[in-house]
Amino acid sequence: MKIGMKGLEDIFKKRAEILFAYLYGSAARGEAGKGSDIDIGVFVKNDFKPEPFYEVKISEEVENLTGLKNVEVVVLNGKPLRFLNQVLRHGKLLFSRDERARVLFETYVTKAYIDMKPYYREYDEMRLKS
Repeated sequence: MKIGMKGLEDIFKKRAEILFAYLYGSAARGEAGKGSDIDIGVFVKNDFKPEPFYEVKISEEVENLTGLKNVEVVVLNGKPLRFLNQVLRHGKLLFSRDERARVLFETYVTKAYIDMKPYYREYDEMRLKS
């Protein structure tokens, strides 16, 4: 499934609150099939407070302007570290308005995940035993 990257970039460019965006999930891994959803994570300015249904509205905008179906947009700010690590490890950068902010975000997530990895491993092992 080919994603229209130019159309996506145009959508993000006109929304000043979006600093950068990633494609993640099966579409980013090249495994998306006919019924697969398109997962997009956006990082917004820290002082931006999304209105109710903000993610749904952007998802619909992406669907309408690109012709893609089953789009799910998620605001990355404040999401769990494990999730963010997966987005960065397996995702693809779609758009970046602020390279400095993006690099700081990626550096923070990577370092914090490395610091927490032993605890995640221990937690996972305990869950498997119970």
